[in-house]
Amino acid sequence: MDFPANRLTLQQTFAQAPQECLSRAESGLAKADICNTSKVGGIATIHANRTSNGNVIAGDIFLQKGIESVKGVVTYIDYTEAMRR
Repeated sequence: MDFPANRLTLQQTFAQAPQECLSRAESGLAKADICNTSKVGGIATIHANRTSNGNVIAGDIFLQKGIESVKGVVTYIDYTEAMRR
């Protein structure tokens, strides 16, 4: 599983969860996790393949912060300055 600054196995992801999550067998990354008090979940992008038997096997999983965690109001866009960068 890829995170913005790390790559972990599923077992490592759960092992690094906060203690209150571990006791509930949760990672704290899902909105539905009871230990996730912020109720902001992550976004998962999954690349997978389907085998000839019809099974779907995940090859790569990328997790990032949920869009709900970005807060603020856009009050101005300077199109001229943005074009110079």
